[in-house]
Amino acid sequence: MKKLGITVFAAVLLWSLPAAVGANNHSDQVPDHVAEKVPAQAGFSDTDDDYWASESIGKMQTKDIFQGYDDGTFRPGNHVTRMQTIITAVRLLGLEEEAQEKDVEASVSLDDDNYFKNGRNEWAKGYVLVALEQGLLDTNETTLDANEPAKRVWVASTLVRALGLEEEALEAMTETPDFKDANAIPDGAVGYANIADEYDIIGGTKDDLFQPNKPITRAQMATVLDRTYDIWLEEEAQTVQGELVNHDEEERLLTLNSEEGETDYSYGEDFSVSFEGSYIGPDQLEEGDILSLQLIDNEIEGASVSTEETEESVSGTKLNMTGDVGEFNPSEDIDDPTHDPALIEHDGTYYVFSTGISRSEEDPGGIYVRKSEENPGGEWESMGEIEVPDWVMNYDWLESEGTPTHLWAPAVTEKDGTVYLYYAASQFGTNQSAIGVASTDDPSSLESWEDHGPVVESEEGDDYNAIDGSPVYADGQWWLTFGSYWEGVKLQALNDNMTEVEGEMHWLQDRNYEVNAVEAPNIVERDGFYYLFTSWDTCCAGTDSTYKIAVGRSDSITGPYVDRDGTPLKGEGDIQNGGTIILDTEDNQIGPGGQDVYHDENSDTYYLAHHYYDGNDDGTPRLQIRELAWTEDGWPVAREYD
Repeated sequence: MKKLGITVFAAVLLWSLPAAVGANNHSDQVPDHVAEKVPAQAGFSDTDDDYWASESIGKMQTKDIFQGYDDGTFRPGNHVTRMQTIITAVRLLGLEEEAQEKDVEASVSLDDDNYFKNGRNEWAKGYVLVALEQGLLDTNETTLDANEPAKRVWVASTLVRALGLEEEALEAMTETPDFKDANAIPDGAVGYANIADEYDIIGGTKDDLFQPNKPITRAQMATVLDRTYDIWLEEEAQTVQGELVNHDEEERLLTLNSEEGETDYSYGEDFSVSFEGSYIGPDQLEEGDILSLQLIDNEIEGASVSTEETEESVSGTKLNMTGDVGEFNPSEDIDDPTHDPALIEHDGTYYVFSTGISRSEEDPGGIYVRKSEENPGGEWESMGEIEVPDWVMNYDWLESEGTPTHLWAPAVTEKDGTVYLYYAASQFGTNQSAIGVASTDDPSSLESWEDHGPVVESEEGDDYNAIDGSPVYADGQWWLTFGSYWEGVKLQALNDNMTEVEGEMHWLQDRNYEVNAVEAPNIVERDGFYYLFTSWDTCCAGTDSTYKIAVGRSDSITGPYVDRDGTPLKGEGDIQNGGTIILDTEDNQIGPGGQDVYHDENSDTYYLAHHYYDGNDDGTPRLQIRELAWTEDGWPVAREYD
């Protein structure tokens, strides 16, 4: 692969002038030891920190690969021309200085409607010459079409060549691309589209389209360049992590104490450090910072400040679960697995509500209940199920699917002494769904629950799925978050009676994949932040399940939510979402998910209740409860470390 450099020089171009602007301050979301660091740039006036591509825009600007305009704007929706694409590709290769030193009298082999005639656009000629020398352009092209909008397939082809992947692209020419519009990809570009997709340079849309002839925008170009840069860095760079013990700014040297001992690493004049989704100058580094460096020939090509403590310093606690935490043994007529648990303490007793036992359309399983006196670890005792309400049996279900055979995914909360239980009724695989609610003053009695009917509903044509409802109190208002697949996680206010949603529906999270596998949202508040926990990927497949639990946070209940790296949880455009994974398969506990985070105010403990598929017992769903730990910068830790 070609070696890419990040020490590049800004060309004085009307479309790409360096500007003293960049990303917003994230210091309210960082630990104390780095809280005083201030990003080296402030946001463009038309792409604030919440903009879907802001991180990539800031990163490419900081590395002088793709700049904004001299009026402080980035103009993210403007189309990128083919000439601009060539310039950014040359910059990625670290060859801008060479391009600027080219003889402007040299001839260009491409006849491009007199683009360079009579001395016009001489500043651009060197970039074209370098691009030709480096094999970035298709040798079968006879014109440059410099001012034409750059189409997605042309950009993909150019960057595949820049990464030295042309041989792989040529080998992939006979493979049919996995896109609905594969026939629209020109024959000579099929292999490049395949490799661009394989390496995640440019992939398909949520609708599984490549859109080869669609012009690329400046925001999209920034993300594509960002990915291309990261691909190279991962392939070519050596990564070293350690504690900063000395910084010689005059000599531009960082001394890190790592596994290799104390070692000096040099950096260039335009050096900046990634920090919480933005970039800081080297003058803000302090002794004691934990740095991750990407090195080429012992020189720093990329760097980031770590805000994470080591695994050994913070550890969650996996409770020793006893009693009935879920069993399935058909030969002994035992069928009470624990799936999608919801935890609450009431009058000294802990209760877990879980998905009902799947039986039949005529006799669907109601929400199942367990209790444990005083101890969330158990001894857990099965209480049985809450009766399925009449509205579920009489609901307008799709005739092709039949009545649901059980209720799903409960969530529970307490308001003014009354316990409210939210649950889902749905036809699996569709969004013909509804979230209902019941209430009681005495959760120890299965017969005491009063049902209030549907709270929120969805049907074919809606962009959401009304299941996995979970209530949360914030800003003097009760809210319900819900959603599964479709367009992800939604949030809507509840009325005073907790029985209906009202007002605007807010969109909190979307993984922005074709299969948008995010569900089971649950929000809790801690120290001024709202933490959104979700389950990702495949549930309900026993030991083949790939469920995992992720988290992001916001200082506003309505978002935007970001993960620990500052990546938004709501993916947009060509960007997939962020999310910090806090729990995945470990040992016999396969596919943990369907989680509920419960704040026990008596002990100020945050409990994470989740199901898992027992790898030691044919994937039986069982209950696990953990005490969450919290890092210095306020992020939850679920795993238990030795």
